[in-house]
Amino acid sequence: MYWAHPLDYGATPGTSSDVYVPFASFATGASYKIELFYGGSGTPTYTFNKTLLTPIIPATRGLFLPWSAPTQATLDILDPANALATTATSFTVGWTQNASAEQIRLAQIFSGNGATVVNQGNGIGVPKSATSVLVTAPSGLQFPGLDSSGASYRTIQLSYRTFDNSLKLASYRFN
Repeated sequence: MYWAHPLDYGATPGTSSDVYVPFASFATGASYKIELFYGGSGTPTYTFNKTLLTPIIPATRGLFLPWSAPTQATLDILDPANALATTATSFTVGWTQNASAEQIRLAQIFSGNGATVVNQGNGIGVPKSATSVLVTAPSGLQFPGLDSSGASYRTIQLSYRTFDNSLKLASYRFN
């Protein structure tokens, strides 16, 4: 099975991805050979087999999945006009659990200001049923504060605890 991104074929944004990727033909439980090509090479750089544990959900359908909502205090960490967007060694990240959504399993913060980049790499594990977690910068570092210079940025990323260990995450970002 071969496919490429719809924009590779000149599709206009908003064109259904089903036109180019036949999602319905991917069978749950089947094993697929994956080949990744880089730099215009005709030889795959990486080849591996993967068993599809759950149906593929096109990214365009993500809007219709259940998501937990970040708390206002979490969104304030991303607002340079808010006092919570300052330089800090840690932030409490919280969310309102949507009863239909999976629970959050990891929280991460990625932050920078043009001179300094601080990423909370592997994520902070979230205990089951928790609706907040303290995300701390790596030892000896601080997350840079946000400003309106255009150089500062911050991303809060929440990874969901899916039943099949597939990837479902939400990113909230300033700049």
